[in-house]
Amino acid sequence: MPRIERDAAAPGIKPDSVAAASSGASAFSMGRHFMYACGKPHIPVGAHVVPPSGPDWLWREGPEAFDRAFAQMAEHGLTSARIDLLWAAVEPERGRLDEAHLAVLDRVFDAAKAHGITLHPALFVGGEVGDAYWDLPWASGVNPHIDPELVKLQAAHAAQLARRWASRPELIAWDLTDEPPFWIHGETTDDEHALEWTAALTHAIRANHPGCLVTIGTASQEVDGGPFRADVVADSLDFACVHPYPIYSPELYADRLGSRRMSMAGAFETALPAAPEKSVMVHEFGASSTQFAPEAIADYDRLVCWSSLGAGAIGFYAWCWIDAEPAAYRRAPYVRMPHETQFGLLDAEGKARPRARVQSELARVTGALDPRDWRVTVPGRPRRFLCRTSTSNPTTAPPTVWTTRPRGRMPRPKRLGSPPATSSRWCAGGSTPTSSPPAPGCPVRFPAKSLTIRGPRRPSPCFPRRLPRRRRPSCICARLSGGARSTTSKPAASSIFRAPRKLRFPSSRNSRACA
Repeated sequence: MPRIERDAAAPGIKPDSVAAASSGASAFSMGRHFMYACGKPHIPVGAHVVPPSGPDWLWREGPEAFDRAFAQMAEHGLTSARIDLLWAAVEPERGRLDEAHLAVLDRVFDAAKAHGITLHPALFVGGEVGDAYWDLPWASGVNPHIDPELVKLQAAHAAQLARRWASRPELIAWDLTDEPPFWIHGETTDDEHALEWTAALTHAIRANHPGCLVTIGTASQEVDGGPFRADVVADSLDFACVHPYPIYSPELYADRLGSRRMSMAGAFETALPAAPEKSVMVHEFGASSTQFAPEAIADYDRLVCWSSLGAGAIGFYAWCWIDAEPAAYRRAPYVRMPHETQFGLLDAEGKARPRARVQSELARVTGALDPRDWRVTVPGRPRRFLCRTSTSNPTTAPPTVWTTRPRGRMPRPKRLGSPPATSSRWCAGGSTPTSSPPAPGCPVRFPAKSLTIRGPRRPSPCFPRRLPRRRRPSCICARLSGGARSTTSKPAASSIFRAPRKLRFPSSRNSRACA
């Protein structure tokens, strides 16, 4: 008989409201799997808030844009907001934090608290949204992940913010940065530097904000084998994050938006960082209304969220809350990435799109459930995937959880249970193939490198077989809200703004607006 294993409550959390958190201690903590808010399981559901004027809002407007956004989010039943802290604005000079801008951010925190919204700030944002990059005037061209002096400055920067906002009960968790490594320095950041950078910043924050939660908003690190993979940095974090955007990886997801392969991308990427025994949050997801019909995006969001929840996701932040205003279309980053103008749950006039209802429904249902009763184990059966490998050379072939189905349909995972005939060879996560299910405690091989650890309690998922590369269109066509079409040619190789690898435009058959 299955046994219900209750998720243990987080120790040291007072059983009352978030507002009653004591000074210097966080109201949020991690339980055995889910996040806890003052002793109760909590699944944050919200969106990333970027004001309509753009990511560089602070040079155009005040915190009132966030106050309006938080009020609207509360009306839709959402509980949390992720915001960017632009590095060049917070620290305009080496070692000096701008007190005037920090006072503005204090008012953003106040607005969130007034509307009952928790805040998830992302530090050191510089390469945000498309191919825009707000470089530091006092450290231009320096890789922030490998330069020792710059790492020390970042640790001091994070420590000051942690001391300033440690008593804020609305602060749900710290995000070290958004989607590292910054694409302009991506090729020069390796695993060792990623680990050292993460450890230095988490230590600085926790020393000044005891009991707080820390994560990194990573994107496609497990899929692309990046240096900030969970098997590299997870030990320093409280939970891992994924930003599933299958529309930007046509070589892996060459399907329509509503297909099973596309809509299960969130669940698949949620399973990858879970191998090092860390809970995983879906930190960003969505698609642009310049590329797909709003109703199709809503259906896609619904499938992504609920399948990811079934895979163990502990929170959901949609990208993003509201569209960019028309005046921002000709400013960076939207002038080079026009489709980024309309990812919002709300359009620029504040009218809710269908995907806003999906997010509200998710918040309502998860808020009424008790995640402590969700962990089901079957005695005597290890919880891991069985993966079939090629019989031609099983020791060198990359392991795969999936089997290919005809006509490009979504691969289907193998069911747990007894292995088939001895002619089939099985492996757990990349260990040596055998003719029987793997025993707990076997070595686990991650896609980018080998890592000898004890077998995780959760399944060790592996990568699907890469699809053949398809020719992408030589130009990007997007329909703006006014109905006009904008065509942007690919930038020249010598351009100072190099297109980031993760932002690859989808193929023409995935784009409603392409000719």
